[in-house]
Amino acid sequence: MLAGCHTMRFEIAHVPAASEPIRQTRNYYLNGWFPTNLVDVSGICPEGVARIDESTTFANAAFLIFTLTIYSPRTSYFYCRLPAPAPVSP
Repeated sequence: MLAGCHTMRFEIAHVPAASEPIRQTRNYYLNGWFPTNLVDVSGICPEGVARIDESTTFANAAFLIFTLTIYSPRTSYFYCRLPAPAPVSP
């Protein structure tokens, strides 16, 4: 109850995106202040990313409370752009 669950959504582009995200969990410490993580999105989504959701799930919040905010994992969901349709020849 103290940590709560939340989700942040970043709309990168208004293009068709995959319906199933690529899920990654990152480890942070001291309530998410350390370390700063750089993410190579082109390695995750070769066609580019359309949307990123980052959330603190119930399990993430449980770790946060149990460790008194020392360990605070967060879960990211990457929605990749769908490949552009092939051009139609006349």
